[in-house]
Amino acid sequence: MHRQVALSRQSLFDQGLLDEQFLQLEELQDDANPNFVEEVVTLYYRDSARLILNIEQALERKPLDFNKLDSLMHQFKGSSSSIGAKKVKAECTLFREYCRAGNREGCFKTFQQLKREYAALKKKLEAYFQGLLDEQFLQLEELQDDANPNFVEEVVTLYYRDSARLILNIEQALERKPLDFNKLDSLMHQFKGSSSSIGAKKVKAECTLFREYCRAGNREGCFKTFQQLKREYAALKKKLEAYFQLARQVGPTVTACRPN
Repeated sequence: MHRQVALSRQSLFDQGLLDEQFLQLEELQDDANPNFVEEVVTLYYRDSARLILNIEQALERKPLDFNKLDSLMHQFKGSSSSIGAKKVKAECTLFREYCRAGNREGCFKTFQQLKREYAALKKKLEAYFQGLLDEQFLQLEELQDDANPNFVEEVVTLYYRDSARLILNIEQALERKPLDFNKLDSLMHQFKGSSSSIGAKKVKAECTLFREYCRAGNREGCFKTFQQLKREYAALKKKLEAYFQLARQVGPTVTACRPN
């Protein structure tokens, strides 16, 4: 797992998504502030979502106010610089050049590319910080397009409904004496399959461990693992809800990110 995290981090630099500013943020992180970098990045998401929305609204006006667009993009570039968002900054610079030249078409095209770079960075950083999802989630995003702009969120919503039912069934089964380990194993098999459909990596890992305890007839192991499973499930749900909320604010491009 540590090797995967290291590789995920390195890919952010290999693909040119981040620069040395991110390294400086990491140097400020210590035992007293173990989540410092993630907190700074989270603040960046909030600030950038607001700026992207403001820029989109400004681009809808006729005639375009290039001075206002340039000012908004200046703010966005400054915000992106705070975390070392290298490719995003490059698009900000190009956008501002088009503003100064009064090039409407250039502004529109560059802004679309900027949103793609922003989405790519966001996805990579979330994978680096959390490790909650695997490649299955990326595959779902690849199926999302202009004809189905909410496809991923709809699939995840169905997962929530199915998993809520299964969690309740497992809780009820755990209350019975004696435990029916075969039934518990069957229910968790269903839960794991459902979790696999959205790439819920950490939840799946707990499902696997729970099933191992079922096969060993280990009551205590089942109870402890189920509690951890629910924590991982809650963490995933919270992160995904924040992700979709941001996607709705920024637009479909955020969820339509493609790996470089």
